[in-house]
Amino acid sequence: MNCREDFAKAKRIVIKIGSSLLTKGGKGLDKVAIAHWVAQMARLRKSGIDVILVSSGSVAEGVWRLGLKARPTT
Repeated sequence: MNCREDFAKAKRIVIKIGSSLLTKGGKGLDKVAIAHWVAQMARLRKSGIDVILVSSGSVAEGVWRLGLKARPTT
């Protein structure tokens, strides 16, 4: 099996983008990076590939916006 060949045949892909990629070191969303990923996902959609996006970044963004020093434990 070849990963590139498998990817080329895929009809659906799952993309996981974690907090460290979505945020600028925990200091707000990295909007430039997000725009870049959205453009890539749009190209995949236009080529007929279903894209599922999974992220844990909402928690990191919420911690920053609420001015918390650490992620809540409960």
